[in-house]
Amino acid sequence: MRLFNQKVWSGTATNTEVFTDAELSALLGSADVWAIHACITRAATSSTIKVNIYHSGDNKNWIQVGTSLVSGSLTAGGISNQVLSAEALSSTTARLGFVRLGILTNASPNEADVELYVTGRSI
Repeated sequence: MRLFNQKVWSGTATNTEVFTDAELSALLGSADVWAIHACITRAATSSTIKVNIYHSGDNKNWIQVGTSLVSGSLTAGGISNQVLSAEALSSTTARLGFVRLGILTNASPNEADVELYVTGRSI
């Protein structure tokens, strides 16, 4: 069952990781399964984007979980690019009550315009 469909981040991603707003952490933590849609409207040729997952029990101290959820290549500078990824809770990935996403890119000159959407579902 779908729990939510939400734009969780919009802005310029750089080679310094930026994070989803703390107000979304409880919502993101409520889903068992995610589909993540990254829409990139401006990026340099041959750049990449990564989205990392972090969880927390207190919404202050964060622990990275696993490897990047979204790890995609952007091959055409200035042309709309889309990356889609799905992530499911597994028995080896305990997830605490609060979740945030970290977004970064290696685009040159170290930035890309990104909108990140998440659909959360229960299993």
